[in-house]
Amino acid sequence: MVWFNYFLTRQFCMDFFRANSVSDAFQYIYRIFSDINPWTLFDGSLYTLGLEQKECMVLIVSIIILLLVDLVKFRRNQQLDVFLGEQCIWFRWGVLIILFFMTILFGIYGSGYNASQFIYFQF
Repeated sequence: MVWFNYFLTRQFCMDFFRANSVSDAFQYIYRIFSDINPWTLFDGSLYTLGLEQKECMVLIVSIIILLLVDLVKFRRNQQLDVFLGEQCIWFRWGVLIILFFMTILFGIYGSGYNASQFIYFQF
């Protein structure tokens, strides 16, 4: 659960980088805790916030991978590379091939990708 604490701390810091002003950042943080509506995950309104379907799929797959890695660390109390080293060669190569193709598949953003939307573009 250390990664979850890291994620929360990093997220709050990134709100200040992304906001136009400090008051906007505090407004974002306030809305995180005051406007709780779980139905926005299922009614398609996430796509109106700038997320496309492809980005939502990347998010879901990434969360599943992180949960699996965390499960291996919790259940076996060992790092992922040690866990993979103990498995048969077919399993190791299967995991590596799947991760490679996921990187190729999800790493291509196409013509709609705009590098100026990088987090530090305001600096």
